[in-house]
Amino acid sequence: MESSSLFASLERVSSRYRQGVFRWSEGATPEALRSLEVHIGRPLPKGLVAFLSKHNGADLFRGSVRIRGTSDVAFADLTAPQVILFADGPDEALWGWAVGRDGSPVFGLWTGHHLEPVAATFEAWLRGTLAVVEARAVRMEDQITIRLESTPDDPWLQARVGTHLLERGKTQQAIERLRHAVKVYPNHVRAWQKLGDALSMGDARGAREAWLEAFRRSHLPLTWPGAPGLGEDLLGSLAASVSEARSWEKELERFLEDRVTDVRTAYGVRLLEEVSCRYAKSLISRGLRRQARALLSDGVSRLEVSSWGRPSWKSLLMLARIEMDLGNHDEVEQIVRRVVHQGSLDERAQAFLLLAELVITRQEPWAEDVLEEAGREGLSETGRLYWMLLRAERAVRQERLEEARTVLMDAQQLSAHLGAPALDAWLNLVAGDVAMLDGRTKEARAAWRRGLDTLGDRKVEVGHRMELRLGDLALKQGDDKAAYAWYARAVEGYAVADLPVREGWTLLRLGRLCARTGDEGAGQAHLDAAYKRFTEADLAAGVAAVDAAMGQSGRSLAWHLERASAHAKARHDAQRARPPWNRSDADRPERRLGAHRLAIAACDVEVVRALKTEMEACARAISVGRGRPTDAPVLRYTASVDLLGGHRSFEAAEVLLKHLIDRTLEGSAYRSLLGAVARSPNAALVDGLLRVIETPAKFTGPAVATSCEVLGLRRERASVGELQELVGPDANIKVRHAAVVALGRIGERGSIPVLVESLKEPRLAEPAALALLMLGDPQGLHFHREALAQGRTDLSGHPGEIVGRYGGPENLILLRTVAEAGGEMGLGALVGLGLLGDPRGVQTLLEYLKSRDTRSFEVAASALEVLTGHHEDVEEPGARQRWDDWWVAHAERFALGVRHRAGVPMDAGWLISRMEDVDPYTRRTAYDELVITTGVSLPFDAEGPWRLQQAHLREWRAWWQANQSRFPAGSWYLDGQGVS
Repeated sequence: MESSSLFASLERVSSRYRQGVFRWSEGATPEALRSLEVHIGRPLPKGLVAFLSKHNGADLFRGSVRIRGTSDVAFADLTAPQVILFADGPDEALWGWAVGRDGSPVFGLWTGHHLEPVAATFEAWLRGTLAVVEARAVRMEDQITIRLESTPDDPWLQARVGTHLLERGKTQQAIERLRHAVKVYPNHVRAWQKLGDALSMGDARGAREAWLEAFRRSHLPLTWPGAPGLGEDLLGSLAASVSEARSWEKELERFLEDRVTDVRTAYGVRLLEEVSCRYAKSLISRGLRRQARALLSDGVSRLEVSSWGRPSWKSLLMLARIEMDLGNHDEVEQIVRRVVHQGSLDERAQAFLLLAELVITRQEPWAEDVLEEAGREGLSETGRLYWMLLRAERAVRQERLEEARTVLMDAQQLSAHLGAPALDAWLNLVAGDVAMLDGRTKEARAAWRRGLDTLGDRKVEVGHRMELRLGDLALKQGDDKAAYAWYARAVEGYAVADLPVREGWTLLRLGRLCARTGDEGAGQAHLDAAYKRFTEADLAAGVAAVDAAMGQSGRSLAWHLERASAHAKARHDAQRARPPWNRSDADRPERRLGAHRLAIAACDVEVVRALKTEMEACARAISVGRGRPTDAPVLRYTASVDLLGGHRSFEAAEVLLKHLIDRTLEGSAYRSLLGAVARSPNAALVDGLLRVIETPAKFTGPAVATSCEVLGLRRERASVGELQELVGPDANIKVRHAAVVALGRIGERGSIPVLVESLKEPRLAEPAALALLMLGDPQGLHFHREALAQGRTDLSGHPGEIVGRYGGPENLILLRTVAEAGGEMGLGALVGLGLLGDPRGVQTLLEYLKSRDTRSFEVAASALEVLTGHHEDVEEPGARQRWDDWWVAHAERFALGVRHRAGVPMDAGWLISRMEDVDPYTRRTAYDELVITTGVSLPFDAEGPWRLQQAHLREWRAWWQANQSRFPAGSWYLDGQGVS
């Protein structure tokens, strides 16, 4: 039937034109048709088979439209093999066909990315195309009208016209067109959705049924690019129309289980995200967070193994939120890490905001830094409101009333501008907290009550927090019965919602209240339950609070040590950038360690005695073992000294000082002890260290040297006088060395005279010169320049290194002369030439590559690498020639008389970038060189916590941005002054 109608319409049109306007080819053989079907992997549509059987290709209207022969039919694109191109024109149009899920074909225009359907059969396409060309219609709207006149029953055209009618407000006409479209082609998902949109204006039930049909007929992947899929608003409309949560969840579950076989496109990702997240939200509303977590986790994994091959950041961020609610905080940080490293700017902003909330919830150190970081990440207006509320909460917890009040006012103004009713309850919670901090209890109660009223019957987490606040207020006012009632409501709500950490804090309150009212059994049961919630979440603050409520502040020391040891290992791996971690990953274990340190700091002195015993046991185990950084006794010792360093008692200082002064350990364990003492807030430690250097005769030389080193690291100006005395010739050489280094670090310029005297001692000449340079005095540099010229070999270091690193270009000739002379001094001069960075010294270094002395060759190659940034493997044959060839090819990049380091003109910015290096030694030496060249002594803790280093680096970068014009790249500087 279609075949006879097809050719009849062709004959009617062609009969109206002269010969040659239409050209026909001979029909294709059955073998050619079968071969084509094998090539494309599917049967040809019946109408197209009929046409090709009679005409294996045709030019219509003098080539305006060309129907391809069997040899020219082809896939639209390698990425879209579902679409087969069968015709061309007019105006370079490409026409293709695809097959729907039910096996029916669709014909349409191939845009290069997707197929725009215009016909359900080949005959309808051909008839419409002939009519459009005859009418010379250009506008798409006119073409659709003409096609519809040619084939009035075509579902694709009916759906398209119905959609246009709906957009123009002609609802009833749109309904008629759309009903016809879905009747003829029931799998037209978008037509069902538009029908639901049209019906929603007067027939809610009919709209819901149409939307459900659209959703139930949706599949992933789409059968062809451009196949009608769900619009972004359908799931929202459908969710609002379904009143029963479980029936809605079943619809979502059927889609995920039965109608998703793969995901290939961004549309598929969005749909899968939307369905998964709506399903998870529905489960959460019923308190089924663990089921929601499993659902989202499965969806993320499913997407990663699909053809799309990448994660869903929206689902991942929602999964992180659920993990945080469940107390799985390490999992949250793993997700945040992925998003921060791979997500978009908006997704990164959401991840940082989530991290800030996590840190505040866990009461960990550096919360303000994390909050500030979140605020810099391009938040949306809603995200900024969320951020403001977090800031206000943090300020309340830290009792910073003015800040809390100011931030709350800003948040209220932004909320009014946004119209964000979803956050109204939280705004009232924070408003009540601020009023309570200010002593306005009536206003606080009113704000919390108002917040509960805005929620109505909705049982959400913020509502239970307000119940908790009302319980706290009742307890403060002596109404134990009301307090208990509020707490009981909150704990029940948290249990139903599956919020174990929040539940733990409420159980803690109930435990304290029961103990206060004499119900010891119930109180203990509540405290035990709270303790369980907190240990499962690795929440140091919560565990410490339960122990304090029991009157046994050090009860969980073993637990704190176990967890701190694990975090110490994680920090060790991250600080050394061991794959898959980088240095920024030290943030999490350092914050966790900080939380345990704060918990121990709140304990009584009994915990000090327990930690002392632990440290002694670990020290014995280390002394008979290998003492590697990741050995269990070393990690436990590291954790012990770190925890003890946070305790401000005199007893804690005594224990730490004894271990430090006795120095029974070396290696990683000793460095951890040194770092803990250097960073401890315990003032008693300073007194103890000063006592050692004030009475050095009572202590061993190593003990005095160690005390000097720590005082230097702490930059204790109170120690300068004693340190100056210890630099004198009567002290032990190790003590003098430590005192010299400490004076340079403290930065007191009154120490210059004693340091100059130290230059006379060959073993102290190098540290004394560096200390003098740190203080802005060049005498140490002049001393080493003379030593280099005199060929002195009795000094502890190489004069050439100091002259090259800190001297100006006037030293080039001296360094070249000494280098060419050879020997040990010559090697030091080679290093100096590399550090000097003047390209005029390169030829000398290249000449040394011809040396048969292996050490000279390696030193020269290393110096070249320092200057040029280029690396050649000296172990591979031909390194000498490769260096020569490389320099010939790249010499013009290096302007003579311009200082270079690592292949670029050197400036302070380059040194600041080196302070981010993985290697602690590189960070430390870059900082020293930065201070010496600029004369600026902003702090930098080269081996301290990662966030502290980042704060220091931000200060340095801000300084550099403000002062960069003073230090043009490629010049030499000393103490902030140019060196000619």
